Amino acid sequence: MTAAASRDALRAVDRMATCPRSALVTLPQVATPGAPEAATTPAARATNDEQLGEVYELSRRATPAQPVLVANAETKHSPSDDYDSDLVIVSPRMRHLHELVRRAAPTHAPVLVLGETGVGKELVASALHYNSSRRDKRLIVVNCAALPATLTESLLFGYERGAYTGADRRTKGVFEQADAGTVFLDEIGELSPSSQAALLRILENKRFTRLGSEQEIAVDVRVVAATNRHIESMVATREFRADLYYRLNTLTLNVPPLRERREEILPLCDLFLRRACRSWHVPMGKIHHAALERLQSYAWPGNIRELKNVIERAVIVSSGAELLIEHLPENVRGPEQQFQPTVSETIGASQTYRERVKSFEAALLREALEKSDGSRTEAARLLSLPLRTMTAKLKMLGIRD
Repeated sequence: MTAAASRDALRAVDRMATCPRSALVTLPQVATPGAPEAATTPAARATNDEQLGEVYELSRRATPAQPVLVANAETKHSPSDDYDSDLVIVSPRMRHLHELVRRAAPTHAPVLVLGETGVGKELVASALHYNSSRRDKRLIVVNCAALPATLTESLLFGYERGAYTGADRRTKGVFEQADAGTVFLDEIGELSPSSQAALLRILENKRFTRLGSEQEIAVDVRVVAATNRHIESMVATREFRADLYYRLNTLTLNVPPLRERREEILPLCDLFLRRACRSWHVPMGKIHHAALERLQSYAWPGNIRELKNVIERAVIVSSGAELLIEHLPENVRGPEQQFQPTVSETIGASQTYRERVKSFEAALLREALEKSDGSRTEAARLLSLPLRTMTAKLKMLGIRD
């Protein structure tokens, strides 16, 4: 690719200058503490996009101690290198959280991650693993809620041949497979009492016994556990072992819900939109400002996971390059959007155009009155109408407040 062609291929946010042996790319601001402003990568890449992709990859892995990395032709990335690709760190609380992650990662202490469903607890576990000396070993994720109660211990700790009917060979469990690595136990509050006792033994002695064996096996595994339940209440009611809780509670990280870090909603929307368009090979679109306002004001009970699903759904159902408010699910659009007819419902309807407009206007007025607890003044303010106009329309449409 010629220098001129390379310049033409750049987007507005990209800047590239060729050097004798490398290409220097000035990156847009990255929402990660300590992230670099520039990184270098060999100029011998096949295309400009590949060079930029390599640079973005390096920028994610840079640290304050080594803000600029130089990649060589042999640099290879495993799928685990993308562990932080879902991280958007903008709010002060998330910056504080990931500062704690950065400090805790080099240690071997167990970590308890608390937070609602879908807030990104697994991403925190990944960050702890891939920023530690264990990064080249395995990170095994276990959803404790999905483990059959009768098989939990055999899956976690393994079993010997003949340990039970159907055990036709010796099998390593999760902890043995993750030796020198990390085990992330999601929904740890769902573990049975016997499994909790065995887990406590591993944390204290770094040893366990396979099912059907008396021989102890030593392992070096870091345990990161997570739950969306109120773990202290479970300890108080003896649903969860107090000694295991105190052992896991060496460091507790609380991941705030998305509604408490709204400044990250728009960057996440952009991230998920780009990913969905790339995955499904559709042209990169944008989100209409009305839809963005709705996305920002929604409560997000399902947190980041729900937001990701909403954006992916919108990309699927949209027929153009712009995601509109009608492409959002009904619960996200909000009650004021539910009475708006779709095009298919409106065209060919039995009402005349004038009647349909009156119906729509009446619905708007009723909704505003309901939101304002019957106050005409407040309803007029919500609709940006003069109070006189509001009163006249209510009378004309026969709406009693």
